[in-house]
Amino acid sequence: MFLENDELDFDGRHGKLHISLEGQEVLIATRPPAETVTTARNIGNAVSKREDDADVDLKLGLLDGKLVLYWRETYLHRIYRQGLFSINDQDLAPLCEGRGGSEVSR
Repeated sequence: MFLENDELDFDGRHGKLHISLEGQEVLIATRPPAETVTTARNIGNAVSKREDDADVDLKLGLLDGKLVLYWRETYLHRIYRQGLFSINDQDLAPLCEGRGGSEVSR
């Protein structure tokens, strides 16, 4: 299930965390009373297969009751890559990757 929120507070293994999506970056920060520690990750860079960053859209979602990050390349009228990252406290781990869409030729 996709979430429409770009920001969300959630319970991690070691306390409350705040996640926010800013362009192609995911920011995960600890919440008080813990000392604030923020982790940033550029997903376009993480999934790129070329020298330059992939252009991706990001959404938060739930999979089997766990918070995940969905990414999708922004191509139109051609095959695009898409995938999921699991969110484990301040770490992101790739879950799966696939292709979608269709190619249009004249």
